[in-house]
Amino acid sequence: MDEIIYDKVEDEKNSKIKELYWDIAFGLQEVDELKPSKYMIELSASHISGKKTYQQVKEEITTHYKKNKYNHNDDEEEADEVSVAIYEILSNKSFRFDYLTLKNYHQNYFVI
Repeated sequence: MDEIIYDKVEDEKNSKIKELYWDIAFGLQEVDELKPSKYMIELSASHISGKKTYQQVKEEITTHYKKNKYNHNDDEEEADEVSVAIYEILSNKSFRFDYLTLKNYHQNYFVI
């Protein structure tokens, strides 16, 4: 069987698009009355300005909650982790806004 080679997905370069995706991700959390942590907001600002990649933001928020396993707000953790997932979905070039796609994402990312 031949090895399949995938192209690496490049981090979004346009700061306005990055800001829009983070705003959508944070805004969708408000539906469940969840707000991102100040730390997540700082990380997203670093990503928007180009100081951090999306992958760095994702790794840093994961590490943050592992280190502070018993000393954090559970609602903020949920909002932060789901916001990261939503950002990733929105930045995926194959994302389509239709019922089946959204249903599949919801089942895979957000159902506990």
